[in-house]
Amino acid sequence: MKCKARRQKTFTGCWDCRYRKIKCDEATPECTPCRHRGFSCGGYRPILVWVAPNQKYDPGKRRVLNSHLTWQGHQNFDPATVDNLIAQCDDFQGFHSHTSMSAGPFSVFHFVNIPTLQPPPSDKIILGEGFQDRELNNSADFLFNHYSTHIAPMMMPFQDRRNPWKSCYPLMARSGKSCAQRSLLHAMLAQAAGNLALMGCQKEVMSVLTLRHYTLAISELRKALCDPMDFCLVYGGQSRQWKLHFNGAWNFITSRGTRKPWQYSEQSWLTAQSLCLLKIRYDTMPTPAATAEQDCVHDNTRRIVASVSSRPDFGFTAGATSELMWCIDETTQLASKIYQDGLRLHQPVVDEHYHRLLACSLPDSQGDLILQLHHQIFQLGAIIYFHRSVLDSPPHALAAFLDNLLAHVKTYRGCGGGYVTVWPVFMAAVEAYQERHLEGFREWLSDCDKMGVANRKDIREVIESVWQRRQLIWQERGASTSLGNLTIDWRRVMGERGFEVLLV
Repeated sequence: MKCKARRQKTFTGCWDCRYRKIKCDEATPECTPCRHRGFSCGGYRPILVWVAPNQKYDPGKRRVLNSHLTWQGHQNFDPATVDNLIAQCDDFQGFHSHTSMSAGPFSVFHFVNIPTLQPPPSDKIILGEGFQDRELNNSADFLFNHYSTHIAPMMMPFQDRRNPWKSCYPLMARSGKSCAQRSLLHAMLAQAAGNLALMGCQKEVMSVLTLRHYTLAISELRKALCDPMDFCLVYGGQSRQWKLHFNGAWNFITSRGTRKPWQYSEQSWLTAQSLCLLKIRYDTMPTPAATAEQDCVHDNTRRIVASVSSRPDFGFTAGATSELMWCIDETTQLASKIYQDGLRLHQPVVDEHYHRLLACSLPDSQGDLILQLHHQIFQLGAIIYFHRSVLDSPPHALAAFLDNLLAHVKTYRGCGGGYVTVWPVFMAAVEAYQERHLEGFREWLSDCDKMGVANRKDIREVIESVWQRRQLIWQERGASTSLGNLTIDWRRVMGERGFEVLLV
């Protein structure tokens, strides 16, 4: 019997295709599957990772080709030639005079003139001239690398070449010497150290580094806000730390609303967009009664959100469309009006709004399944939020929406999507009472635990507390009440437990 020939396994696809376990055509400069899905192709080069002295790196199934195979069919350049070609890329005048750029491999890059964001001459992180803290200086490179490779990709639910946490914000943090830029850099390093501490990597050391970088970020920000009024806007009021910073930032952007800086700078628009997306989700957290007291304040908020969201890509960092985010904001305001006037008075508006919510179109994703799935998850969360806050629908009326949402979450993760934005899944999870739904959301919560994000633990406690409260009330009332008819206000549970969790 003739022996079956063994097939030689090769691992030559790009990193993104290998991660998603799909066939890669190995096209350059980016492969076709990544281009069709709108991803930034990870390329084929070896990926270097930082490994702490007390850690081991599990390479899994990823393998690196031998050097002679890696560069087979490509022209080799000696170090002197490479330096010369890179110098031509950095030469603004040389680029515009069309010098010998076409001769080298770096000619494929497009030149972008951002005169205020010149990259630093060194790869080493500089915390400031004359900065003498050796421990912070020595750990800065490691923390910044962790931020860039681990945290920044998690800040969006899927890979996107426009991700500002991977491009715009790190460049701003490293490119200048102003107090504002140093504040941003220390904030990033604090976030990186905090993430490592939560994941158990040198927990005590990283916890100390988190606090020290956080303190330095506040100190530098205080210097940047030269006007005492600006500082009062950012740090006015009494609240938890995240609420303190968010409310301060929102007051600051509101005070500059007439200038509309987001219309003149991409960096300003990205920052304003992030704040607007946070504001829309933040406003879903108070009760309708509390929202009703803020109607006059919300008028100004809507003007700012309307201005920032006029761009068609508003909402892309959250994995939603501008239309859908507007529907969520309108649901919040509609719930407030119904609380004051009753449902009957606003019934025509309610019907029209619900039809518009159901008809929210998918983003222009060129057939990208991951992006479409995430939008559908977000839309289902918005529909559930509408049912609970406007119609006061009981959990049993939402079971079909929960089925669809959990199915989309499972498919999304199976297709290689990142971590789903927490807001829509939370809105669904607190309405779960059937075992199949509870099990699905427990699986999602376990997945969230791997992120190393502090608020995920609090979110788990709130969700599980709502489940326990519903079960306890049902047991007290006996068979006379169906479990699916018990509505539990998660806001009240959150307040009783002493949590103030931002659902991002």
